[in-house]
Amino acid sequence: MSPMMNPAIGRYRILMAAVAFSIGMHAIALLAMATALGPGLDVSVAVSHRAEYVYQHPLLWRLGWLTWQLTALSDLLLSAALVAYLSSVAAESHPANGRGWAVAGLLATVLAIVPEQWAEFQLVTAFVNQAGALTKASIEPTVYLAAEARWLLWTGTCGNTGYTLMGGCWMMAAVQSAGGPRRHVGFVVLGCLLWLLFLTASAANWQATTRADLQMGYPGFSLVYSLNAIGFPLLLLWMVWLGAVIGDGHHRRHPANDAALHRLQWPTGGALGRILTPLANAGGLRDLIRGTERIVPVPVLASDITDVVYLNWLVPAERVADWLPAPLKLHCLGNRTFVSLLTYRHGHFGPRFLGPLRCLLPSACQTNWRLYVEPVCDDGPRDAIYFFKTALDHSGLAVASRLMSDGLPSHRPLRIDHRRTGDRLVTSIDPGVGSAPDLKSTVRISEQRVLPTDLVEHFSDWEHLVQYLVDQNRGVGVHPARAGICQSKISIPIAIDAVQPADVVGTVESRLLDTVIDGCCCFAFVVPQVPFLALGETWTELGPPDPVHRQADA
Repeated sequence: MSPMMNPAIGRYRILMAAVAFSIGMHAIALLAMATALGPGLDVSVAVSHRAEYVYQHPLLWRLGWLTWQLTALSDLLLSAALVAYLSSVAAESHPANGRGWAVAGLLATVLAIVPEQWAEFQLVTAFVNQAGALTKASIEPTVYLAAEARWLLWTGTCGNTGYTLMGGCWMMAAVQSAGGPRRHVGFVVLGCLLWLLFLTASAANWQATTRADLQMGYPGFSLVYSLNAIGFPLLLLWMVWLGAVIGDGHHRRHPANDAALHRLQWPTGGALGRILTPLANAGGLRDLIRGTERIVPVPVLASDITDVVYLNWLVPAERVADWLPAPLKLHCLGNRTFVSLLTYRHGHFGPRFLGPLRCLLPSACQTNWRLYVEPVCDDGPRDAIYFFKTALDHSGLAVASRLMSDGLPSHRPLRIDHRRTGDRLVTSIDPGVGSAPDLKSTVRISEQRVLPTDLVEHFSDWEHLVQYLVDQNRGVGVHPARAGICQSKISIPIAIDAVQPADVVGTVESRLLDTVIDGCCCFAFVVPQVPFLALGETWTELGPPDPVHRQADA
């Protein structure tokens, strides 16, 4: 962690990693319960059959319980990380932060782990020996059944009750740190349903294990199976939601300067918009996914894009200075800077490793609205761009770009109409009631590679200007909630001799750009086709705020 970093931000990173680890371990443990442990715990079959499985498959049996032991460890780490994080939040003078609930959750975790882990230790040691003894007829079935019932009572009632209390404390800590229960009603409702299910399962397990005998088996144990079959998959969903709720509070305490530009609003009303809008804006959910990318890296994404229309204006820098978050700095020519729009159609955008199977993936239209920025590192070239708006006309890709990438906070317009008719390319972007930008433009291919007169002092010829505008290998974004600058690396090898000059037909219309481009001439050109690769993202630690960086340098 950088010495300049806010302690709460560093602990938030650890907390999100702990939540992701716990979710993963719960999923693996559930799979182990259904496979490696299932035959040895199936109380619908004879005791001898269960014992025979345990005796003949000791490695599977022990590995199965190891996943649950690691799950217990993950819960302990999550509880400790939550206490540490909310303690840092409290130190920042946020009194209603849920720290007391987090401490209670940590105590409940310990109370759950002690009986459960002792039982699981016995299940992978002495119990395996007892299974062998019963298989060899060295002990009576009642001895084995008594041991089995005892350890199932300790795990399924004592441990489960403690973990249920832990989850309730986590829930209260999370909502208290993120604006209160009213802000996250759905999360609280699902949590209360889960705790009711698990407490009922604990009671049913107690009744079944304390009344177990050879004739009746475990009376009512089918209810335990049913409740757990419903509860644990819902628990995974709830834990993802837990990360999103914690992240909501954290991101509100550390807001991005460009949050208003990037916040997504769905282009239509109705249920779909009410579901997808908060999903796409969930910073905590993105932080959870980011944690998994260290284990399962995001693949290189490829697309064969076509009909790329560039619209560019050299505008007074002060008109767009407020769009650029600190510490990024506009790359200026004198007291002016370029605003650049490019709209194009993807050619089967998706993972490169799919090869020819990429033909099954969608070919959405995309529009990127960019500013050119100074190097993030002092010794870097001017090769970075900042997206102040970007939009995709495919719902899945728009949401996925937000959840899987920090450098491309995409919006979803109602429609993008981008088509070529003869030597003309017509673009129309309708944002509906959403947050995507609006645009109407028509350009006509020409043969005149003429440098505009107002750019002669900055560029030697038309090719030099085009090279400046297309030369890019990364997009950058500032994320105060993680104290970092994200750099999204790309490969888009545009050959200058393949670029086609273009003239704007009529005027370019856009409410967002109306005052920005007023009085400025549009320089347009077209790239007929070019391969595109998204190469992944890297992070640079964000230093202390510098208000000077918000100004456009001449």
